[in-house]
Amino acid sequence: MTHTIFEFCCDIIDAIAQGAGWTYKEANVYIFVWLQPVLVLLSALAMTIATMWYNKTRRTPLSTVLNITAVSLLIFYTILFLQACFRYSIPIDDAYRLAQEDMIRFGKPIHANYEEMNFILFVFGMPGIILINSILTYKIYKLKI
Repeated sequence: MTHTIFEFCCDIIDAIAQGAGWTYKEANVYIFVWLQPVLVLLSALAMTIATMWYNKTRRTPLSTVLNITAVSLLIFYTILFLQACFRYSIPIDDAYRLAQEDMIRFGKPIHANYEEMNFILFVFGMPGIILINSILTYKIYKLKI
């Protein structure tokens, strides 16, 4: 079942690549090595700005904890993003190969194969982080938790 879903996702990436005039490898690198991490970083930045606003207007222990947590996460995501920038700022074919090797290496300690690591990181992980950050940002601004 996992393999079938993985192949379907690969077909989607291939369609995106063809539509954009990219190769399959280019689409993978542009979307999963560059775009998704940028979106994670931007969602963390939005959450940090929201917590700073909340902390400024409320000045409660909760607002301070939220602010410290958001700033810490933003710093953490920024460090990870900069590491990826330095690691994958190489020709596309080399970046694609290196990313595949990294996925296999990251999967070994948890006994996950390449396909499973793709699900963990790119289907559930980063989109999940973006979703959680977006929900928290919305709640902070609109619902004033």
